[in-house]
Amino acid sequence: MIAWRFAPHNHADQVDIGRQSLRLFRPRGLSAAPLGEYESRMKNLEKARAALAHYESRFGLQESIRYLTEGLDLLDEIIEARTEQSDIARNVGVTYFSKLLENISMKLESGIETEPNLEILYRTILEFEGYSFCNNNELSRVKLDTFNQLFNRYYQGYSKEEKQKAIRDLLGKIST
Repeated sequence: MIAWRFAPHNHADQVDIGRQSLRLFRPRGLSAAPLGEYESRMKNLEKARAALAHYESRFGLQESIRYLTEGLDLLDEIIEARTEQSDIARNVGVTYFSKLLENISMKLESGIETEPNLEILYRTILEFEGYSFCNNNELSRVKLDTFNQLFNRYYQGYSKEEKQKAIRDLLGKIST
């Protein structure tokens, strides 16, 4: 006989396990052994989340970008495995990508970022290239905005002709 407890505060839908006459059995066919590959992918998902959280706690520091890369690589690895965790990893990647780009966009709109900070933001944006969970249009827009601000900082005080020459030089290096 199983007794139920109905109270608004203490897991009202759970069986009263305090009763001595209650016996719990493990269904046949289930073991307490580790789940192997499933468990390792879940650990990779947790490692990815931890790496991204570590990056976020040190956002704006050059040395923290390696944690971003590690987290994104782990998420991409889980997504490519096409398992139950792939959808979770994709959602984590999309959410993280969106929030980080939103944060970078807000920093760019403020217009008070220093040149070294703009360089770090630009490197951060470059880290997202090539991942399946990234919106390439949004990435390109923010990358272009960051590059424009960085370029304007580098060439602040230069004449218009010198700026145009620098742009032609850059485009020449890119196309080769």
